[in-house]
Amino acid sequence: MQTTPWQNYALITYLAGRAPEMNLGKTKLQKLIYFLKTVKNIPLDYSYRFYTYGPYCDELAGDLSYLSAVDALEISFDAGRFGYAVRKGKHAVIPTPHQTTTITQA
Repeated sequence: MQTTPWQNYALITYLAGRAPEMNLGKTKLQKLIYFLKTVKNIPLDYSYRFYTYGPYCDELAGDLSYLSAVDALEISFDAGRFGYAVRKGKHAVIPTPHQTTTITQA
């Protein structure tokens, strides 16, 4: 069973909503979703390849850009952290209770 784009967006914004406690950046988000898919067997429709800083998915990078463009994510450069900070935006997609349960139990 694969996920729909909307389910992927919900997962991304859910994780971004937890960003203050996780110091979430673009690279960490790529790795986190990779581990959710490969280690926890969460059915995500992302294909990864290994890259300079670890697993990388072009589709996920595109989803991050899209979610930032529609204000579902706030992505800002943070020189103090040597990279980008990813946080939930004003128009974040809210996961359904079932999705939240699946994500938190993983």
